[in-house]
Amino acid sequence: MGTDNMHRRDAEDAKEISVSGGAGKGNPPRSSRLCGENNTVRTGLAGRMRKAMKAWDGEFAIREIGAALGITDPHERDRLSAARRDFLQRGEIERVAVGRYRYNHAWRPAPTREGVVQAHTLHKAIYVSARFTAGDIQRRTGARQLTSIHRALRRLAAAGYIRAEGRRGHRVVYRVVSRDRFRKELLD
Repeated sequence: MGTDNMHRRDAEDAKEISVSGGAGKGNPPRSSRLCGENNTVRTGLAGRMRKAMKAWDGEFAIREIGAALGITDPHERDRLSAARRDFLQRGEIERVAVGRYRYNHAWRPAPTREGVVQAHTLHKAIYVSARFTAGDIQRRTGARQLTSIHRALRRLAAAGYIRAEGRRGHRVVYRVVSRDRFRKELLD
């Protein structure tokens, strides 16, 4: 079979996967494999690489890790290279020579606070809202729970940046006391 036929078949397979959402051919539905802000498909490659690199004694090359994982497909090798960049960026592996790496066994993942909104994002959402409730800020920032927003609103009210202006049903309505002060002290 010529290389043109192989590339055409690969393109047809990719088209089938994208149209069917990844279903068929033993793949779970695409929606169950999507992850993160950019909806990348999780394949488990990083976890398999991590396990192999931790077990490796001393220095290694990424191609050696690929061989240990049984990866022969050129597209998968490209994914290995992309994952290598991520491991380097996180500090999980260290470059010891050109093309040679060592696993950093002291590395620990940073604690995550998924769904918790950064203060600057919260302050921007409050600043652009004339009158707002905690639920309004939750929708603007994409926070999953109101707990951190209520805590921040109480802190801002105690500091005099915002004040409760009334109620909308059972929800407290707030407004920024001085937009200039809020912008200068919290956004600049």
